[in-house]
Amino acid sequence: PHHHTHFLFICSISRCQQLFHTTTAGYLSPKLFAEQFISDKPVQVPDVTGDSAISMLKTGLPILKLGRRGEPHLRIIKLSDDNQTLIWNEKKPGDSCLQVSSIVNVECGQTTPVFARFLPAIEHLASLSTIVSTSDRTLDVVAPAVYVHNIWVKAVCKLAKIEKH
Repeated sequence: PHHHTHFLFICSISRCQQLFHTTTAGYLSPKLFAEQFISDKPVQVPDVTGDSAISMLKTGLPILKLGRRGEPHLRIIKLSDDNQTLIWNEKKPGDSCLQVSSIVNVECGQTTPVFARFLPAIEHLASLSTIVSTSDRTLDVVAPAVYVHNIWVKAVCKLAKIEKH
């Protein structure tokens, strides 16, 4: 069962990378993201543990990242080898990372000013949306599928020692 989960995860990353390389500078509109990348077909995926989710995050998760400026960008978010940093653009490490130790909350939804910039265009993706909060900023993201969202939330919560039920 775990291998099945991993296979689906690899297919998802491969599709993400293909789309990423066919768009200008990694930009993918929310509409194109929804049409081309998010599947509405139910997928049976076994539940993953926090440890296996962390392993998958180390290889990278495909995520639509919304920013305070500009347009949403499709990114592969990875966990550093030392489990201390979430990185989404290795070419700009200072601006494109978040220290795990700074995370104070993880919540599902679209309640930040960053998400508000893109509503109502992405409100149908609310169940795949996550806000990772620090004391002074948020990382606002949308996963391409329910199982990627579950992996993302489990990994980040386990790393930040946040209990989610």
